[in-house]
Amino acid sequence: MKSITVRLKGFMQEDPKYEPVRSHVLMSMLSASLEMIEDFILLTPEERYKKLIAEKFDIVNRVPDKYIASMLGVTPVSLSRIRKRIIKAR
Repeated sequence: MKSITVRLKGFMQEDPKYEPVRSHVLMSMLSASLEMIEDFILLTPEERYKKLIAEKFDIVNRVPDKYIASMLGVTPVSLSRIRKRIIKAR
């Protein structure tokens, strides 16, 4: 069974009119990755959590806390403290 990458590469060679779509998708993925890295470096864990909630407000209902904490680069205990501080500040 061929990998998806090999099949996609063959498809792109057969029909190059889809190259702009491929380039757009790759640039979008690169942009999102760079933004995540930049946020991880420049923002505090609390700011990263607030941004995550602002962009994907329903994520806390769908994803376990340990994965959210991992995505933010903190422990689940730290995530709990961040949430407590945010609630207390309101």
